[in-house]
Amino acid sequence: MIIETDIEYMKKHIIALGVSSGDNLIVHSSLFAFGRLKFELTALVELFLSLIGPEGSLIVPTYTFHLGENDLYVPDKTTSEGVGLFSEAVRRHDNTVRSYCPIHNHAGIGLQAEQLKLSDPEFSFGMNSDFDLFHKRNFKIILLGSDFSNSCTYLHHMEAVANVPYRKWIKLKRIIRCDGKIKELSCNYFARNEKIVKTSFNRIIPYLNNLITEQSAYGKSYAVLTEDLHQATIAILNKDPYFFVKE
Repeated sequence: MIIETDIEYMKKHIIALGVSSGDNLIVHSSLFAFGRLKFELTALVELFLSLIGPEGSLIVPTYTFHLGENDLYVPDKTTSEGVGLFSEAVRRHDNTVRSYCPIHNHAGIGLQAEQLKLSDPEFSFGMNSDFDLFHKRNFKIILLGSDFSNSCTYLHHMEAVANVPYRKWIKLKRIIRCDGKIKELSCNYFARNEKIVKTSFNRIIPYLNNLITEQSAYGKSYAVLTEDLHQATIAILNKDPYFFVKE
C-alpha cells in the first residue's frame, strides 16, 4: 500500500528542516518521496509562505532546458521542465517574480524575489547569476524529498566558481521577450569538456556543517545554508578539482 501524506505531516516535516519566519528559501523538490499527496500543490505553496511569513522569500527552480536557440523565452509565460510540479505551482502563483536567464531561471515570492530581475540573464552560473544572489543573501537550500545529486543545482554553480577542469565556458544563443521587446542573448554556460561518465554531488554530505536531514516516506529531505555549502565545497574543490567525479 502506498503511504499517504497530508498537509499537517508536511508542515511538521518542513518545520523539522529548520524553516521558520523570515527565512529566504530556495526549494528543490521531488514529491514522489512522500507517496500519495492528500492536498493540492497550491496548499503546499501557501504552507511555505505561512511558515516564512511576510519577511521571508520562497524561490524555486524553473529551468528551461527544452528551449533551443530559436525558441522564445517569455519569463511570465514559459513553462519550466524537469524541476517538478511544485516549482510549476510557485511559478503560476499570482505574486511570482521570475529571473531572465533563458536557461537556469528561478521564480519566487517574497521580499527577495524582486532581486531575481537584477541577475545577469547571460550567466547561468557564476558572478551576477541567480546563484550568486542566493549566496550573497545566504539563502537556505531545501531539498524536499530529494538529495544533492538529483537536485542541488547550486553545486554546478560551485563547479563554475572553482573553474573545475572537466567543464568549460561556452556561448549559447537564446532569445527572450522582456518588457514587450525581443532580445537575442549570448548566454554563458559551463559545459562539460571531458568525457566524464558521472558525478556525485552527494559526496559533499559528510563535509557539511549544520546540515539538517529529515526522513520522508520514501527518501530524505535536506536543509543547508548556501554559505555553509559554499565554503565547504570551495575548500574541497581547491584541493581536489575532481572531487565530484565518480571513478
